Amino acid sequence: MMEPDAFMLWKKAPFFVEIQRSVYSDKVIKEKIERYEEYYMSNEWQQEPWQPQNKKVFPAVIMVTDTRYKIDGPYIHFVQVQNIDQVVNTFEPKNAGVRMADAIQLISSH
Repeated sequence: MMEPDAFMLWKKAPFFVEIQRSVYSDKVIKEKIERYEEYYMSNEWQQEPWQPQNKKVFPAVIMVTDTRYKIDGPYIHFVQVQNIDQVVNTFEPKNAGVRMADAIQLISSH
C-alpha cells in the first residue's frame, strides 16, 4: 500500500504529497510508483469521503524533491517540484492573489 507523507485538498482538488529529501534509487522510485498504481487499480480511492458525488477523481501526486526522477505512469499524474512555491506556480493562474495558507487544507500527515 502506498504511504504518502500527506494528503491535501487545494481548491477542492485532491493531492497526495511525497517529501523526498533523500536520493532514491530507480528501483525504490519504481516500487513507490507501483504502490500508487496498485491503489489506483483497486478502485478503493473512489470510496474516500472527500470524493465528489458526481465525479470520481484520483489525486495527483506532488513530489517535493531536489532530484528529478524518471516517472512513467499512464494512470497517475506526478508533479515534481523543489519547493511549495513551485506547486503554487504550477497550479495557480498568474495574478490570482491567493495566499498559500488560505488555499491549502491539510487533511492528514505522518
